Amino acid sequence: DIVLTRAFNFTYMKRTLPFLLFFILFTINPHLKAQQLPLFTQYREQISIINPGAMVSGYLLYDQDGSIGASVRQQWVGKDGSPQTQLIQGSYFSKRDRVSPIIGGHIIHDKAGRVSTIGVYGRYGAVISSDPDEAGIAGGIAVGAVQYRVDLNGIIARDADDELLSDQDLQKRIYPDVGLGVYAWKRLGRSEDYIVGGFSIPQVLGLDVTFRNELDKKFNLDRVQHFYALAGWIHHLEADGYLLELNGWLKYVPNTPFHFDANCRYQIAGVFWMGAGYGMSRALHLEAGLLIPYSRIKIGYGFDFNTSNKILAFGQSHEINISYGLGGDRFGDQY
Repeated sequence: DIVLTRAFNFTYMKRTLPFLLFFILFTINPHLKAQQLPLFTQYREQISIINPGAMVSGYLLYDQDGSIGASVRQQWVGKDGSPQTQLIQGSYFSKRDRVSPIIGGHIIHDKAGRVSTIGVYGRYGAVISSDPDEAGIAGGIAVGAVQYRVDLNGIIARDADDELLSDQDLQKRIYPDVGLGVYAWKRLGRSEDYIVGGFSIPQVLGLDVTFRNELDKKFNLDRVQHFYALAGWIHHLEADGYLLELNGWLKYVPNTPFHFDANCRYQIAGVFWMGAGYGMSRALHLEAGLLIPYSRIKIGYGFDFNTSNKILAFGQSHEINISYGLGGDRFGDQY
C-alpha cells in the first residue's frame, strides 16, 4: 500500500508533482490510502460535518437552535490538481424535556487531483439534558451515499494506437457511508463560560473500491476510518458581548501520524471576529468574519499558510463560509 495524505513533507515541490504521483499510484495497481475527508480552517462553523452529534456553534454563543450555510475551500492555490471543497449544510435542534432531537443534513463535493467525491447525508441525533443551557450530552448519526469519480485520462501512458481506457476514462461508483459522534458541554459555575468536547468517526464504513477497465487493468481506492476529537472553551470577557474561544482538533487516520490543530477566536461586541491557529503540519491559520448587525448572518474567511520550508511550495489555502442562524438572538439585539 502507498500512503498519501493531504499534507506532505517533501524536500521540494514542482507543479508536475500531482501528475507524477497519480501516474505512480495508478500504474502499479495500488491501494490508495489517504486522508480522504476534507480539511477546514473554520472548523467550528462545520462542526456538525466533523461530528454528527455536535450542536451548532451559535447555540452556546447566541442561543440559536440551528443554522443553514455554505462553504467553499480552495487548497494549495495555483497548483494543478489542488484539493477543492464545496459544502451546503443545515441543522436544527428542537428543545424539549430530557431528550431533544437534532436533525439536519449536508451535501459536499470534494476534489483532489483526478479523484472527486459527491456525498449526500441526512443527520439525526438526540440531546440528553434537563437544561441544555447549563449542560448536556448528545449523540448523532449521519447516513448518506457517496459517489466516487476518477478521471483516468492521461494518467496511464499509452501509444497512439493503444485503446486502453479509451471508453472508460471517467469511472464512477456509489457507496453508502455512515458517521457517528458524541458531544458534551457544561457551563462553568455561575459564569457564562462553557467547556465543550466531543469524539467522532465521520467515515465509519471501510471500503475497498475497485476500478477496472476493459483490459482488466485495475486500481483500488481504500476508504479508511478517520478518528476526530474536539475540545474547546468559550469565555465571556468583562465587556458585554466580547468573547474568547479556544479550540483544539485532534485527527488520526490509521498508518499516519496524529495531527493536532489549536485555534483561538476573539469576538468584538457581536459584530466582528478574528482568529489564529497553528497545526502540527506547520500550517498557520488566520480567520476573520462579520456578524451582520441586527441579523443572524455570519460571513467568515479563513487563510492557511505553510510555515515549513519543506512544504511551502504547496501554496496557500482559502476558505469562505456564510451562514444564517435559526432562532435565538440577532446579532446586536443583546448588546
